Amino acid sequence: MLLSKEGTIKICDFGSSKVIDLNGKNTPYIVSRYYRAPELMLCLTKYTTAIDIWAAGCIMAELVMLTPIFKGKTEGDQLFAIFRILGSMSSEEVTEYKKRVPFDPALFDSFGSFKRANLKELFKSVTNKTNFIDLLLKMLTYLPEKRITAEQAL
Repeated sequence: MLLSKEGTIKICDFGSSKVIDLNGKNTPYIVSRYYRAPELMLCLTKYTTAIDIWAAGCIMAELVMLTPIFKGKTEGDQLFAIFRILGSMSSEEVTEYKKRVPFDPALFDSFGSFKRANLKELFKSVTNKTNFIDLLLKMLTYLPEKRITAEQAL
């Protein structure tokens, strides 16, 4: 992150930057693991800039927590690290992902059930918790097409 003397913050990590191919010729293996959106972990190759909104939400939480919000121990554990904080996907979200994944969708049935963490406690240092958590949850929405856009977030 770069900070100007005027207080402007810019996120500048272009090591994995690429042009998104709208025809779906993308790799799901981009973005550092802690900031990787669920659609990438579920091997989807048709994704949008919504993956960047997810990553920005992770960074926003990390700035408050001073540690990554989703710290999976391995690639396989990363999705469960998300579930441990946000709770399980809804049945609608699971149904949508089952239509999209390039593997046997029955795997979703083995994910188990996770309850959402107490976000007010997790972000107790934030002055306006309600607005912070509201924006964060809109950025960290499981289905990318339901995730807030950058313009909406502003």
